[in-house]
Amino acid sequence: MRNIQLLVSPPAKTSVSAAEGLTSAPESMAPLRPVKSLGPYATDWTIKVRLTTKGKLKSFKKKTDGSSSSLLPLEFVDGDGTQITATLFGRGVDRYNVILEEGKCYFVSKGTVKIATKKYTSITNDFAISLDDASEIKLAADDAQIKHKAFNFTPIQKIQTMETGTLVDVIGIVHEVGQASSLTLKDGNTTVKRVIKIYDEGKDLISLTLWRDLAEGAFAEKEIIGLKNVRVTEFNGKQLSTIWDTTLLKNPSDDRLPALQEMYVPREYTVMYRLKSNSAPASVQKFREPLAVRLGKVTRWYS
Repeated sequence: MRNIQLLVSPPAKTSVSAAEGLTSAPESMAPLRPVKSLGPYATDWTIKVRLTTKGKLKSFKKKTDGSSSSLLPLEFVDGDGTQITATLFGRGVDRYNVILEEGKCYFVSKGTVKIATKKYTSITNDFAISLDDASEIKLAADDAQIKHKAFNFTPIQKIQTMETGTLVDVIGIVHEVGQASSLTLKDGNTTVKRVIKIYDEGKDLISLTLWRDLAEGAFAEKEIIGLKNVRVTEFNGKQLSTIWDTTLLKNPSDDRLPALQEMYVPREYTVMYRLKSNSAPASVQKFREPLAVRLGKVTRWYS
């Protein structure tokens, strides 16, 4: 009987970039630089960042020739915690949209650094990145040194002086949870709304309106929540409202978290929180007495 030799091809090697991401930037990219070093005159650079927010794909008409195009807003953070916005345009959307996923790390290069328009983001970086099909975006291996979600929390007291429409990040302790309610919009669609009240270590209380999926979440008094991209509104004083890309986390990682946790550790007295103004609405003025009565503890007043 003849010996039959089977020729078996070795298994194909899995591409590191496709499966797990690159551990270092490819040679085609410029040297790595921190995000904080970028500016309008920066040319040859590569940044290693995590995609913290992938916005909604938008279509628009070019003013030059009226042709259709698209853009994709992005938000990145690097290992230093520096945040920056980026926008992917045109054929760049077709090329890279499929590989961009929130929470993953990327090497980004060959973009144009411009002055940032801060109207649509809470990120305070003075610069932003414009990307297209000539830019390079490569999946990178996950880097534990890069945060999954970065915040730039604004104290509630400072929010009282901000212009209506400003986007901010805020962290606070839940003081009061309203009931979720269903609303019918002008176009006939329905949405869900819930109002909660939060305060921070500055002893200031503010109303926060949650919409859609966020309004349907479960909330409990005294838990700490952090929100990214909430809009400052005005109704009997400054309030906050979530928007389409607001992110909400419970007990987010931040330097202010221990101070907030310390505020609701059981003690022999209850801290009462400063009213926003002497002419506060009745609903706010009632905040003083019920809290002390409900907890049944000695009250210490702060001003």
